[in-house]
Amino acid sequence: MTTPDIRRKLAVLRMWARVLAMHGAVRLVGLARVQGWIGAPEGTGGNDALRESRRIASHVHAIERRMPRLLAGNCLSRSLALSRTLVRAGIPHELVIGAAPEGEPFAAHAWVEHDGIPLNEAGDVGHRFRRMG
Repeated sequence: MTTPDIRRKLAVLRMWARVLAMHGAVRLVGLARVQGWIGAPEGTGGNDALRESRRIASHVHAIERRMPRLLAGNCLSRSLALSRTLVRAGIPHELVIGAAPEGEPFAAHAWVEHDGIPLNEAGDVGHRFRRMG
């Protein structure tokens, strides 16, 4: 196993720990307080912000692909964990919470965007869910 492979596996494990922590924190203290703890990124993210944010989001995708559903968290906990990691990296982003359009069965979803580009969700998520708030 090469050093980059080991680093990636460790990054995925750290992200998984964050997902589990966010899942528990939201249940214990609520979303508003967790969002306050996460804070906002300080900085502009630099020229490579989109590429770096996609690299970080790939760790969330790895969790979704490899972990049993019960251990992979839900869309909110994964998005909060990604948001926290992006804040630490100084990358601007937005945590988005949406609901199914009127007239469709109720469904809600959370994802993270950088400059309007979904990071941990397909690009058409904005068509499938309407932003709340």
